[in-house]
Amino acid sequence: MEAVLRREIARHNDETGRRSDGAGGRSYRQVFEDGLDRRVIRKATTRHLARAGLIYKPATVDRHGRVQLDTWTYGDPGSQEALLRHRGKRILVGRNPDDFSVPAVAYDEDGRLIWDRIEPVIAGDYESADGIRTATRNRKAVRDAARRWPSSRAGRGRTA
Repeated sequence: MEAVLRREIARHNDETGRRSDGAGGRSYRQVFEDGLDRRVIRKATTRHLARAGLIYKPATVDRHGRVQLDTWTYGDPGSQEALLRHRGKRILVGRNPDDFSVPAVAYDEDGRLIWDRIEPVIAGDYESADGIRTATRNRKAVRDAARRWPSSRAGRGRTA
């Protein structure tokens, strides 16, 4: 069965005289191969891959040239001048989800790089995105347990 499917798909792709946009009478296989020949090969650099792995959140630059994300504050004296140009404006700040102590990167609203090594100046309560998620789950579990607690204690001898 698979051999028949492969043969028929190959026959279909090799048929010339295609009238679809861009085919110009060529077969689908010819269109595909011509597209591969003209394709510009682009490879992601180490920097591209590192920035793709960041989590990005909008933040507003304060009057001191700093931004706050969750309970962390970023913006050391080295990045302060660049950030102060965007004071009061929303920017996009990217940071490592596994380690918030690693310097952050910031982009303006048009996607232009503002600064790429914004050091944290005030450490927050959690070291990573996983820490925030765990704390949120724990808080929810405590709330749920507290809601159930009075009803489960009813009729056990002590009254308040």
